[in-house]
Amino acid sequence: MEKIQIKNTAGMFDLLKGVTMMLVVFEHTIQDLGVSRDGTALQILGIVMVALFISSGYGFRKKPVKKAFEQQAKLILLPYAITAFFICIGHAVIRWFVWHSKRVAVVETLKVFAGLVLGLSDTIVIKGVQLFSCGPMWYLLALFWGWMILDFILSYAPEKWHIIIVLLISIVGVFLSYIKISVFGVGRGMFALMYLYIGYYCKKHKLFTSEWSRAFKILFTVFLIAIMVGFILLPGLRFPLLLLSMSLFIVAPVVFMKIFLLLNHFFTGSISNKIRTLGRYSLYFLCVHSFEYISVPWYVIGEKVNGIITFIFVWVIRFSLDVLLCAVVVKYAPVIKDIISKKYSKIKG
Repeated sequence: MEKIQIKNTAGMFDLLKGVTMMLVVFEHTIQDLGVSRDGTALQILGIVMVALFISSGYGFRKKPVKKAFEQQAKLILLPYAITAFFICIGHAVIRWFVWHSKRVAVVETLKVFAGLVLGLSDTIVIKGVQLFSCGPMWYLLALFWGWMILDFILSYAPEKWHIIIVLLISIVGVFLSYIKISVFGVGRGMFALMYLYIGYYCKKHKLFTSEWSRAFKILFTVFLIAIMVGFILLPGLRFPLLLLSMSLFIVAPVVFMKIFLLLNHFFTGSISNKIRTLGRYSLYFLCVHSFEYISVPWYVIGEKVNGIITFIFVWVIRFSLDVLLCAVVVKYAPVIKDIISKKYSKIKG
């Protein structure tokens, strides 16, 4: 059988990104309509979101910290701010339309505004006042901080200490995730640092484009099966087995992505290519989905009607709306950027 050659191209992860965006809408529809609560979809989404961080790390390029900050602020923080602005407007207008109350619209939107400004990863309550999370845009903040921390480490720390520093910061990030009031996505960015570095490491050592040894494939498969069997047959050894399985949090996502890239070779039809297009504009898609996710009270439908048919209908509506909004943004965003850039150049000149 002919070996599949994985090429290092700009769009090698587009299919994975596109599938992830579809799963994001799928999981959020489950949450809003309460169709299923077994957590399976959320676990799958967690795996592919980790894969997204790895793919972002794969494209990492070390730059002077100041230049990296300016670049990431433009690529990530600016879309975040623009999306937050439209979310607040949409949220206020839709709440006013649904509940026919200016007071409800203003009060509830102020809670959303506070959560967006603080970059809250989770909805919190402070002295009886509820502040809503920034929704799916936590990923943008985590990516920003993870990217900046990684750039700082690679710029100033000796290479032999890189892995140790990354692991220590990521462990601190895990502990910070248990703090209810976690602002600006710093904690999640510290945790994401590990996967960004894994992506950077994979590219540096050509782990995705080169053939893996047969010994590694056999050892990984045996280890994975042994851990799974151990959890089932040896419940008394759950804690030591959990410690042993921690290495899988690092290795398994890489294996998953390698398998996905191999399968990617076989999907070349029109549908898969459209999913790749979606993946190419995943940043824009995530922003417009955040707008729809926070602004539209889908839970109202879940309170009145429930069931698989309703779920499928709502998912199709949401996904179609997100794709349409994404297409509009993709078309007009460059025009707006060009106008802003020209005005900025005149003011600067």
